[in-house]
Amino acid sequence: MTLYVLYGHPQSHDDPQSFTAELCTTFVETAQRKGHTVLLKNLYEMVESGIWSSELTHNDLAKRFQGDMADDIAREQADLMRSDIIVMFHPVWWWSIPAIVKGWCDRTLQYGFAFEKGKGLLTHLQSIVFQTAGNSKEFHDELNIHDVIERPLREGTLEFCGIRTRHFETLFSTTSLTTEERTSILEKVHTMASNLYR
Repeated sequence: MTLYVLYGHPQSHDDPQSFTAELCTTFVETAQRKGHTVLLKNLYEMVESGIWSSELTHNDLAKRFQGDMADDIAREQADLMRSDIIVMFHPVWWWSIPAIVKGWCDRTLQYGFAFEKGKGLLTHLQSIVFQTAGNSKEFHDELNIHDVIERPLREGTLEFCGIRTRHFETLFSTTSLTTEERTSILEKVHTMASNLYR
């Protein structure tokens, strides 16, 4: 299988100090050992290296209306079309996804490519999403914001584009996990990446 792995955290995907990075690395390395092709997209590194723009621009829109496409958008859309699963790792900021991930959605999942007249077009794709939150589950329960931090991405973006949800999870208290708790979560991610054909 081909996996489009979208990593949206300012710390590098191989930074051992970031739990989000550790999740991504565990998933990617396990999937590769199982023979899957991984297209790793580290958004912050892509922006810093100049191969990706994080914002939808007037030029992007002008090209689209002329039947053209910016090179970086065309590349990501082509990679999505040859993938089987999109896998996302990012933190929850301000009850939402980071701006750089939102920018990827705005630029890549465009009308005519990802959806058309309310119909999702990326029906060949499944999604696996891990969001990391510093606050506790109890904090989110008290504010009743689980739908607020999950539905816009899961239903309003991915499923709207025809992408079937395979797994969507918000991990809580990730800045204060014990070693045992971290290990348990990483083992779960390892198992998931080991059994993608199931």
